[in-house]
Amino acid sequence: MKLTYNQPCKIYKQIHESPDALLCVISTDTNRTQGPCNGDSGAPMFLRGTNMIVGVEIFARKNETHPCLTKENFYGTNALLFI
Repeated sequence: MKLTYNQPCKIYKQIHESPDALLCVISTDTNRTQGPCNGDSGAPMFLRGTNMIVGVEIFARKNETHPCLTKENFYGTNALLFI
């Protein structure tokens, strides 16, 4: 997973009440076999290779064929802004 600032992210940042707090994340898995699952809202988002929480998942547009894949980005709140 990595942070992104693609077109869907730009749209959500324009309407989000705290655009600086919105993290836009996209899977780097080219097979698209990884992603947040139904019920993962509120789950921590960790910095790879550390125990540091950098965000909390808030929503994703789901792929109808699989409960743990997304159509595009998934989104989180930047936890570091609230520490």
